[in-house]
Amino acid sequence: MHGSQLPGLPPDPGPGPTAGSDPAPPYGYPLPQFPPGPGAPPTAHHMPGVVRTAQVLLFVGAGFFVFLAVMTGLGDGSQSAGQVAGTGLFWFVGAGCAFRFGTGKHATRVTAIVVASMAIATGLGSMREHPTGPTVILAIVVVVLLSQRTTGDWFRRPR
Repeated sequence: MHGSQLPGLPPDPGPGPTAGSDPAPPYGYPLPQFPPGPGAPPTAHHMPGVVRTAQVLLFVGAGFFVFLAVMTGLGDGSQSAGQVAGTGLFWFVGAGCAFRFGTGKHATRVTAIVVASMAIATGLGSMREHPTGPTVILAIVVVVLLSQRTTGDWFRRPR
């Protein structure tokens, strides 16, 4: 028996929540989250890391060809710079697709995969004339990243 308990009465549960109320979680624990009801605005979705990585690599590849075209133009003239820019054309289109990764649909992903595949082909074809080896590797990585299930789920998500 506790000191304040009278004989014949049930034990005192002590201080606590009143009947019908949910207890608050202990300090430092997050509050429970409930799904939004009908008519509620959709919750924010965050772009998965593999999609963000593919996006950044497409920007890097396009930037590399801009840099390479400028450097070639300074050294060899505008015709050589135009050839380098033409080799990087698929990277420029891929960067355009990458701008749509946040809002684009499944066709954006498919277009980016096709464009990256074409960048692999043109990069391999022009390796004898220009140092495109790093961009070929980048394009292979982009194709692998965009072919993953997580990436497909991102582009098929409800909007």
